[in-house]
Amino acid sequence: MHEEQNNAPVKTIRSNRQEADSPNPEEKEKLKQFYLAQSLRLCPTVSADRSETQRLGALHHKIKHFIKALTNLDRPWENGMPEMQKACLHFLALQNSPRAECQKIFEEWTKWSDFLIAASFHRGFISQILQDYHRQLRDLEKLMGSRPIESQNITNE
Repeated sequence: MHEEQNNAPVKTIRSNRQEADSPNPEEKEKLKQFYLAQSLRLCPTVSADRSETQRLGALHHKIKHFIKALTNLDRPWENGMPEMQKACLHFLALQNSPRAECQKIFEEWTKWSDFLIAASFHRGFISQILQDYHRQLRDLEKLMGSRPIESQNITNE
């Protein structure tokens, strides 16, 4: 059985979602402890001796980078394929194109097409992960206040 995936763009889902009420102090502390533990896993270069605010800031910074990377993958991959195919076929059809160069272009075109097809099958999964990271980012911003501390010497990317 396949789990049903939502293939709607993340922007659409975020704009339609209602924000939950602020958690009570006990829930807020549990959430903070969850994210502090996550910061140890995702930001191993940040010492556990750092303040909670610094560790949460490093995690906030890391999650923003995850979102940026995943946003690049959350796209309809089939866009542009017909144009790419036409351009490659036009070049391959030219009489004066060297055979070795045509072969290389054909091989690269095949690899790129395989990648695009595979990426398009995983778009729903990428969108789900991206939605979760957006939720985590909002959680962290609520925990830390409106201006999370992000310092390059803490995040060590």
